[in-house]
Amino acid sequence: MVTEAGNLLGFFKVGTCVFCGAEPEYQHPGHSERETTQLHLAVETEMTKTTSLLDDLLPTMRDLRSQLEELSSRREELRASAARLDADISVTRGRLAPLREDMDQHLEVRSAIERDLDLHQRIEELEERRSHLDGEAATPAHRPTDYIPNRTLSAFDQVLQHTLEAWKVPSVEYAEYDQYQMEIRAGNRLRASRGKGVRSVLHSAFTTALAHYCREHDRPHPGLVVLDSPVVTYRAPHESDPQRDAPGDDVLMTSTVVDHFYRNMLTFPGQVIIFENPDPPHDVIAQARTHRFGLQEGDRAGFFPSRRERRSGP
Repeated sequence: MVTEAGNLLGFFKVGTCVFCGAEPEYQHPGHSERETTQLHLAVETEMTKTTSLLDDLLPTMRDLRSQLEELSSRREELRASAARLDADISVTRGRLAPLREDMDQHLEVRSAIERDLDLHQRIEELEERRSHLDGEAATPAHRPTDYIPNRTLSAFDQVLQHTLEAWKVPSVEYAEYDQYQMEIRAGNRLRASRGKGVRSVLHSAFTTALAHYCREHDRPHPGLVVLDSPVVTYRAPHESDPQRDAPGDDVLMTSTVVDHFYRNMLTFPGQVIIFENPDPPHDVIAQARTHRFGLQEGDRAGFFPSRRERRSGP
């Protein structure tokens, strides 16, 4: 290109030098020829260099074309694979839609349960604080050293009420333990204000219910209950008796509560020792181990001194 342009631009004509601008009179002999030769040589050198670079560039271009073809082919494969994956994703989304709905419901239920648990914990804390406040307001002479949480008292009261219902004891609804009076309250009356028979039954029910409660709630208990004359002085109230269940009365018990008491004791999950004057029902005697104490010949003396010991005594 430079050679062809040199012919047009007068690089090779005689006259003012187009390279250095010297007039002919100031030019040395052979100036134009020398300048032209140098230009020609420079052009040939550049052409050789450019051709060499082109020879190096052509293989690179061929490699790039080959890589372009491979990448184009790979792109088509990836497009097909992406289309298949999109189809699988659509199917999976369709399957996950009902599961997502169930998961949302489960999350809502879990949140509700967590709220209820927090509320339950808060209720327990408030009940414990109320127990302390009630204890501080109680009479100092009857105030216990430690306070029982209301939740524990409620669970024990249920066992106590169930025990009295199993024994068919009347007029003792809403039985509960008053920790500030340290007494059983049944039928809206304290045990101390009841007759001797009811007091005895409530005391036995408390002892038995405590054993059941400890067993049901994994609390320590020896598994042994000893009851002394639990039902001998109790009598079911009658409508015609205006003095029924009065404080200090001491009457014999009817068979209704006695029978249910003994039959319920047969199911006690431990050992029960009962000291009582009347005999238990015959069906209970057939299943329980009984010992008769007396002063007759052949009787088991128990706490009674034998005839021989009485005769030899002072």
